Amino acid sequence: MGSPQDADELATYMKESGKGPDFISIDGAEGGTGATFQDLADGVSYLSILD
Repeated sequence: MGSPQDADELATYMKESGKGPDFISIDGAEGGTGATFQDLADGVSYLSILD
């Protein structure tokens, strides 16, 4: 989500359609992605650079 408006649009869609994601993980970019749900961690890859 790039802005608060994106969140508002998603919430409106979910309310009107009765559909939505199973869960939403919020990562504040402080490195907390490691604490996400296992299903998400299994489906996401990231680049590791070793010096």
